[in-house]
Amino acid sequence: MVASVLMQSLKSNNGQRMGKTYEEAVRTLNSLQSNAETLEKIRASGDHPRGRNLHNMEKFILRSGLELEDVDELSVIHISGTKGKGSTAAFSESILRHQGYKTGFFSSPHLVEVRERFRINGKPIAKELFSSKFWNVYNKLNGSKIDYDGLMPPYFAFLTVLSCHIFLEERVDVTILEVGIGGEYDSTNFIRHPVVCGVTSLGLDHTSILGNTIESIAWNKAGIFKTDVPAVTVEQSPEAMMVIHERSVEKKNPVYVALPLPDHEKITLGIHGCKQRLNAGLAVQLCRLWKNSIAKKDIDMNTNCIANEVLSESNICGIPVLNTDRLTDEEKQGKCQEIKILKKFCQKHI
Repeated sequence: MVASVLMQSLKSNNGQRMGKTYEEAVRTLNSLQSNAETLEKIRASGDHPRGRNLHNMEKFILRSGLELEDVDELSVIHISGTKGKGSTAAFSESILRHQGYKTGFFSSPHLVEVRERFRINGKPIAKELFSSKFWNVYNKLNGSKIDYDGLMPPYFAFLTVLSCHIFLEERVDVTILEVGIGGEYDSTNFIRHPVVCGVTSLGLDHTSILGNTIESIAWNKAGIFKTDVPAVTVEQSPEAMMVIHERSVEKKNPVYVALPLPDHEKITLGIHGCKQRLNAGLAVQLCRLWKNSIAKKDIDMNTNCIANEVLSESNICGIPVLNTDRLTDEEKQGKCQEIKILKKFCQKHI
């Protein structure tokens, strides 16, 4: 299926007008409904019809020339949370890249250019690739909007659709997908079959949309859980842990707790901050689960649960804790390398 999509994409790219530049693509992208406008529209809606967002996302995927089965072929690590999801995603990408996997990383927001949101093997995609794929996707969506009451995806939703096209065409081994806002109704949550899901530290954010209690925040963030797909979180408040556990029961998926990176691991993390050992510990477990799921190692094929020897003897609020053993050389390299990448970027752009 993907092969036919790629051939169709190549034919479409060959037929595009050469005048469609990167700068024109950015201007056209900025003409779509902005994230701020989207949030205001949700806030102003009395009944909060957020569930329609995922239905619309599926339509956007189909209108863009993909089938949902094509998107299913992406091997996704899906990450939500209030604090640290960007760092956790960046650590995960770096760890797997240094283990030889071709990585695709979709994140937000960008610092300088929108193409920073799409990274292949740790590097922002080229302007030429962005422009080529942008016009391919935009022209299909714009050309079909008359049949959908003029509906076009908002800014973030469009970029999410675009990321699927880019990562499928680039044939990445793993896609690290960072949630935009919340989880349950987020534009990224049309992904049906992630390999593993992660929830970083929770706090009160976007309360006008997600609710003003930690319980409602946790409910939304854990909305990315999928049946039989393992999920990992960090230690949260008891109230949040209870909701995360309840959502895992509701979604019928196993959930585990990742501990912070042990102090005996004397490495300098690639991202500074007092909470980064927590994010790094979560990233390590997400990557291990992703690798194990791909290899079906330490995984019960009937339940997709982790083998007992991978668990510690403790639990937090009834949720089992994953063993924290010593890092592999590749995991250490992945965490240390990130600081070099960030330093170079900041020296150039900040």
